Amino acid sequence: MVRSKLEILLDTVITMQMCAENLEELRGTDFNKQKIKMLIRSLLSEIDPILRKNYTKIYGIDQEATQNIISEYERYVKYLAPLSMPDKVMFCQMTEAWNIDKKTVEATLHRIINKIVKK
Repeated sequence: MVRSKLEILLDTVITMQMCAENLEELRGTDFNKQKIKMLIRSLLSEIDPILRKNYTKIYGIDQEATQNIISEYERYVKYLAPLSMPDKVMFCQMTEAWNIDKKTVEATLHRIINKIVKK
């Protein structure tokens, strides 16, 4: 799959935004001491202008598509964030299986969802 420059830029901007949000969240923990505190402050000051510049560029090209993609990313992150590490590993393995054999994984997902819906 060949991705366009815009897709790569959008993915990068969203990933940087997620990183910035995680760094902000880390500020309120016991880990935010001395050197880490300075690194977080430095990273956030570097990331913020890049995010603003590139988000504006992307958003200006296709506002609706950008909003839809960002909404999906947010939904994805909100779903994954609270999972335990073993569950995150399992999720990665399911993604790997999907990349290997989409039809089989999709059929399995539909069977599982149908069981849930029928209950």
